[in-house]
Amino acid sequence: MDPSPMASDVDTTYLDHIPLDHLAIALCRQATQRCRNMTLPELQWLDGVLSSASSAARTAMNAQNAPHRLPPEVLSMILDHVLADAPTSAAPEETARIWEGIYHRPSRIIGTHSLVCKEWRQTLVAYARPWTLIRDCHMEAVNIYLKRSQQLPLTVHIDRSIAPPPLLNQLPSLSSRLRELHWVAKYQPAHGSYSKLSYLNFPAPKLEVLRIQWEFHEEELLDDAGPLRIMFSGHTPKLRVLHLSMVPWLPANHFPSLTHLCLTDINGPLIPFNDFVHLIRQCPQLQHLALTETDFLDTTDEDYIVPDDADELLSSLRQLSFDKMPISTVNHLLLCLKPPRIDIAIQALRIPLDVSPDPMETVRVTSLIPEICSSLTQLAILRSSWHSDVTIAAMGPNAAFRLSTMSVDFDHPLWDPDRPVEWAKVQLDALPLTQIETFYISFMAFRSSRPFPYVTDLPKVVERMTNLKQLIIFTNDLSLFLGDFFSLKRARHPQHRLSELHVVVKPLDPAFGLSGPVDGFRVEDPSALPAIDDIIIHWHCPQSIDSTLEYTMEKLERYYSSIQVLRDTDVEFELTFPEVCHDPIAYPEWLGSQWDIKF
Repeated sequence: MDPSPMASDVDTTYLDHIPLDHLAIALCRQATQRCRNMTLPELQWLDGVLSSASSAARTAMNAQNAPHRLPPEVLSMILDHVLADAPTSAAPEETARIWEGIYHRPSRIIGTHSLVCKEWRQTLVAYARPWTLIRDCHMEAVNIYLKRSQQLPLTVHIDRSIAPPPLLNQLPSLSSRLRELHWVAKYQPAHGSYSKLSYLNFPAPKLEVLRIQWEFHEEELLDDAGPLRIMFSGHTPKLRVLHLSMVPWLPANHFPSLTHLCLTDINGPLIPFNDFVHLIRQCPQLQHLALTETDFLDTTDEDYIVPDDADELLSSLRQLSFDKMPISTVNHLLLCLKPPRIDIAIQALRIPLDVSPDPMETVRVTSLIPEICSSLTQLAILRSSWHSDVTIAAMGPNAAFRLSTMSVDFDHPLWDPDRPVEWAKVQLDALPLTQIETFYISFMAFRSSRPFPYVTDLPKVVERMTNLKQLIIFTNDLSLFLGDFFSLKRARHPQHRLSELHVVVKPLDPAFGLSGPVDGFRVEDPSALPAIDDIIIHWHCPQSIDSTLEYTMEKLERYYSSIQVLRDTDVEFELTFPEVCHDPIAYPEWLGSQWDIKF
């Protein structure tokens, strides 16, 4: 064997009549037997010959595989589906509870699929859509993306903290193609001073989504943008989603197509309440208004003046969301911006209980929007543990509202494990409950030192629910719950008949323990017990405490004829909120909106 270049001149035509598979077998056999006796140059030459043969075989094999024989049009459709399934959310964490958003970002899928084969790479380079998501981290790649995206609409992300970012110089020339702009670069003093607003001075006729985060706060720089704070020369006819975070100004544009507005951490001292009202007035199609940690320069009752056109301001609104805002601010905004529709979803999440003047103030949904509360048919109090936050959720056929508390640090002087529940009691006392048909409580936890602080008031609440048909309780102690619920010393029971009482019993923490037979509930006056058609106990406790269940069942059977015990049966209770809660813009999935609740 001669590994020199002259080896290619060896006459091998006499081998052409031998089948290729026979030659391959013979070559493998010869290589196995003789490789050990070959020199390094001979082995290198042999390896090159075999690699060439393997490459030719793979090329022929790939050409016959179905994915490689697809026409470019079909490959383009496949890429469309792959890009559609790629993760798109890029919302900041502080708004994730109420506003996740569908924010498209550049994906690594482009690089991955370009490595499949030459045909795929050629198709991907020629297909414009994957190259329409541009990020300014690599300016060399930006020019390639702009060229390959042809003339399709663009989604642009400005993440670099350079002042000003290099991509800004190209934005005006791309204004006719700009569909989404996400400018979230955090201002760094060392990188220079500039106002983001001053750069958005060109028309954006195709802009649909705008997100701006972190703006410089010195007013002399803002003055360069003009006193009216007009963006894009006042020309954004297609803008649908506007998300402003940590900026000291509000736009004065007219937004004829805006349906979603999210303001995060928009605080004074530069923004008066009238500027906010002016912005709302310029959004006639607004469907979802979300406010997170947002307050304005004027914070007194006198400054929150109800606009003369309040009944028309939010005529299209279907979702109103507050997050991490004091009850007083929420009530002021509800008073001034009273939504005229009754088919609406209102939520105030993570309400702080460690602020003054009165954290126990009620959210005045009842007095400000009574039509919503009078249509509610389902109510839930949700708490995952004995010291966690509390959520109140209620819904009807066409409306819903939800309230929840914010966590308080253990070392805070106002920390109290019972405080969120006491807050929930104050909120429930202000709600009309006559139309409630289903009432959920999860989790009613008993501790050895003291019971769940609201259980003693439960009969009073149930008494107000004159149409209640189903009561569902999650607890860690069946006997203690029944003892408090059936106690006549605390409240009279409703005269109507309850169709179903579900009690789901699960150990919450071994340290709490569960009551034994001697602690079973007592009934002082059987004639005053509530009328219940069916009692269903869902038992998820270890067999070692079955005596507690048996003792309780013996007492229940003295007063009720229809009692069922379901052991370790996964029965799922679910609160399904009405269609008005579904917002595919703020959240891409129904469950992602966190309205639906499963127990």
